[in-house]
Amino acid sequence: MLELVGSDAVAFANSQFSSNVTQLSQGTWQLSAWLDAQGRARHTFLLLRVDAERLLAWLPRGDAEAMAAQLSRFVFRSKVSISAMKDWHHLQLSSESPVEHLVQSFGDGWHLQWPGCGSRSAALGPRTAILDVTDADPAARHAWQRADIESGLPWLDAELDGVCTATSLGLERLAAASTSKGCYPGQEVVARLHFRGGNKRHLWKIRIAGAVAPAPASAITTVDTEAHRGVLLHAQTDGNGACTGLAVLPESIAGAIDLRMESGQAVQAESMDFAVHA
Repeated sequence: MLELVGSDAVAFANSQFSSNVTQLSQGTWQLSAWLDAQGRARHTFLLLRVDAERLLAWLPRGDAEAMAAQLSRFVFRSKVSISAMKDWHHLQLSSESPVEHLVQSFGDGWHLQWPGCGSRSAALGPRTAILDVTDADPAARHAWQRADIESGLPWLDAELDGVCTATSLGLERLAAASTSKGCYPGQEVVARLHFRGGNKRHLWKIRIAGAVAPAPASAITTVDTEAHRGVLLHAQTDGNGACTGLAVLPESIAGAIDLRMESGQAVQAESMDFAVHA
């Protein structure tokens, strides 16, 4: 978890992140990203405005400490403090979720309806008596991650920092990349691809042979040429001897039948359509 606090926290975040942070009212959340100047995503996250001058960025697969160090270099005279909040956890809840995009207090943390397919109730918070994750269930975690894949949520591991453009990750579909709010790093690339076209790479749901999920950032190639065709974001076992995952692949890949991972595992590109547009 990354925390931004101060009278300039919202303005600073709006100048750096790809979503329209000024539209984020207190007690709500949105999906967002931090891009580089070439329009490639460095980090993707869930952004919560829990107070008038306090924002929290939850990176499901990213490195909050690295992002805090990187982002702090751009503070200059802005009245904002940026820090990584250690020992925060994600907990699936069985209780009813708040209304979509609303955030409610939950002990020392926060309760929200998770983006994507289904009505998933989740809490984010520190390890406390209320939010105790010492008995985490691996099967439940895998099922949750498969639901993220079905929803096309492009969470990025540290190895994917600066690898994929915002457009290829489908950030506009998730309202996580604005073409109208003004300048932010990578905004010109996002706007050019939106208004002029030219994007040839897209987010795909894929199926991978074998029960062992390949590592994030693994290359996807073709058998005949060994040419690099795409990159895996993340994958999870489906419990039936195979894996599902998200990958960025060329749009022309639809007819390919000879895809494979670096490890040799066969890959099938299944769909660019996802269950729910968050």
